[in-house]
Amino acid sequence: MNNSDFKTKEYWNLRFTKEVEYDWLMTYNDVKESLVNKVAQSDRILIVGCGNSTFSEDLYSDGFKNIVNIDFSEVCIEKMKERCKDCTNMTWQVMNMKTLDFPADSFDVVIDKAAIDALMTSEKSAWTVSQECREEVDEVLSEISRVLRPNGTFLSLTFVSPILRKALYANEKYDWSIQITTVDSTRLFPCYLYRMQRGERLSAADIELAHNRFKVQENVKTLLLPNEQDNEEFLLNIDSDIST
Repeated sequence: MNNSDFKTKEYWNLRFTKEVEYDWLMTYNDVKESLVNKVAQSDRILIVGCGNSTFSEDLYSDGFKNIVNIDFSEVCIEKMKERCKDCTNMTWQVMNMKTLDFPADSFDVVIDKAAIDALMTSEKSAWTVSQECREEVDEVLSEISRVLRPNGTFLSLTFVSPILRKALYANEKYDWSIQITTVDSTRLFPCYLYRMQRGERLSAADIELAHNRFKVQENVKTLLLPNEQDNEEFLLNIDSDIST
């Protein structure tokens, strides 16, 4: 197995066939304090890449009843439908988060818990995000922005720090602002809650951050000699130098 397997439906179908439940990054209780003041119990909530986590069930038990869960694994969705059949107001649909089958302005809140992280697992380095990966993430974020209602909220939970992730979210076309909270977790590494508020303008600093982040990345690539561009060890050495 390699990291790129996390992007494939085949991997997840096989895994969900054998696995009952698993919570990536953190549980609902880990993030509850940071989350509940950003979501109203009356909100219509979409959870993308839901997996077999107990997150949706815990959210439902805490009074948030209007939840739609999607995952591209039909194995996952069928098992979760059965497991959560008593949660009568919560629904489960097989769907790819890059092509959401919902009308515009459908949800008050969209939640991503490590689903976007899974899209990026084939990248050689978090510092130099490939154009292909950036386009995939853009597909997801564009769809999330589209289905959010005016003044809706996108909440993204990830272990990826703002210096590496924020620039991907900071695009004026998504029509949202960005706020970041560090979440206390029982895990060994810090996790972050990114809150994107639709209808609010990005700050000038965030716009500049996104522009400079990928401009620097492209400049680094142009400095590589032709025989060095395909040398993974050379790229890793660059990353090591940047992070120290």
